[in-house]
Amino acid sequence: MTLSFHSIGLSEARVKHLDSMGFTEPTQIQAEAIPPLLAGKDVVGLAQTGTGKTAAFALPMLERLDPQTKTIQALILTPTRELAQQVSTGQSQATTRLSLQLELVGLSRIGSNPLKVLKDNIPGYRLLRDERTTGSSADADRP
Repeated sequence: MTLSFHSIGLSEARVKHLDSMGFTEPTQIQAEAIPPLLAGKDVVGLAQTGTGKTAAFALPMLERLDPQTKTIQALILTPTRELAQQVSTGQSQATTRLSLQLELVGLSRIGSNPLKVLKDNIPGYRLLRDERTTGSSADADRP
């Protein structure tokens, strides 16, 4: 049985948009990651370059965004500027028919204390610390 994006839980609108971009079937990483991500579970995925990892994680995130909500709803962190640009390009293509604003932001653009900016502006954001350097596993003001 061939899997479809619809059969793994994506909305009809998202499936139609993917189809218009030439994507009709999920790759293995997408088929395995999308259902648990849509269910709100954490997923760690490992796959070769070019297999659709970005979409595997981005599509469930896009499904959960509310275009009527005018606050930051998602944050994607990448280890390099190049990967951030790649992810931003992929996200922009995936949202061309949605009324969502995407912005690629370097940490230097959000001020001298980027972690405070994130914590103050993203609902549910929790700063986790490395116990080896701070002696604490998480902020005291967790939700």
